Amino acid sequence: MNNFYKIFGSFKFSFVPPLMIYLAAGVSGITNIVGLFFVKEYLDLSAVFLAGLGFWAGLPWVLKMPLGHLVDILWKFKSVLVLLGALVMAASSIIMFCLIQYKSEMITILNAETWFVISSLLAPVGFVLQDVVADAMTVEAVPKIDDNGQEIDFNDIRTTLQALYAIYDNCNSLHTNAYDEAITTPTEESVRRALAIQLIVNKESGWTKTENPMQGSFIVDELTDLVETAVLEEFEAISRRGGVLGAMETMYQRGKIQDESMYYEHLKHDGTLPIVGVNTFQNPNAQAFDESAADDFEMELARATPEEKQECLERVEVRQTCEADQTTAALKQLQEVARLGGNVFEELMETVKVASLGQITDALFKVGGQYRRNM
Repeated sequence: MNNFYKIFGSFKFSFVPPLMIYLAAGVSGITNIVGLFFVKEYLDLSAVFLAGLGFWAGLPWVLKMPLGHLVDILWKFKSVLVLLGALVMAASSIIMFCLIQYKSEMITILNAETWFVISSLLAPVGFVLQDVVADAMTVEAVPKIDDNGQEIDFNDIRTTLQALYAIYDNCNSLHTNAYDEAITTPTEESVRRALAIQLIVNKESGWTKTENPMQGSFIVDELTDLVETAVLEEFEAISRRGGVLGAMETMYQRGKIQDESMYYEHLKHDGTLPIVGVNTFQNPNAQAFDESAADDFEMELARATPEEKQECLERVEVRQTCEADQTTAALKQLQEVARLGGNVFEELMETVKVASLGQITDALFKVGGQYRRNM
């Protein structure tokens, strides 16, 4: 009995649309059986004719799989497909009703058998249109949070860590579960993400290039030595240019960043550096890039409203006014520490308690000057 209550307790409103479609399809199967016997007598159709008609009426159900793929492509218009299916089924019912109530008027347009065939073929087409949408909606109706309050989207993070642990332990075979696999049949999107975890670990991380990377392998020491050597060489290059400030005057840091960025782009474009989903294992169903629609994407962007921006400015002004005396003393102390070459960071920890970022920046500009990039 508790399980019975639990089923109804977990029921959600998002389950209603697909369930109603399934209910309608189930009821239609019963009414069709009764209708066939009635029409056989009413229209005097043979059993052979009705059997042949049943074959053609079953074809829409055979085509349910390719229609399901069409629904995936036109998912934004699922409500239109459901409405279209309802209109087709309504047309079928209206034809059958008129054929029974107004037979003499109907047969002046087409004979009764033709009307019956049209009605019988329209009904399954409408049901299949709604059924493929209902199948897709059952996946959409799956909650993002399971019964234990756990967000299933986080399962990909856990799976990634588990995959890395397996690689560290020198596994010979690796399978990664889809994040929704525990509560439903995995969707194409969730399976692709699970596969991407394997591909990124294998193709991008570099850990699979060495056996037992964390169990006595030389690779950890070797990579550490390589990084130390590269960092030391970079420090020496900056020192040869007169230190950080001297290197900035010749735009060494900026040029170095641009060179490394160009090198990275070359590796990415010629495929030397595999990036899953970018230059390898790309999504075959992804839409072609349209530069004119580059800003059209489904993603929530966090942007402050004009009211929030104004509120932030007013809050800074109030703070600067209320703590003016403390701010002035703290900024003078910071400037003095900077002039004497003391620990500026330690002093900043005290200054930020009573001064804004703009006030601190202006105070330090007065001590060390403001850098202007040499063009």
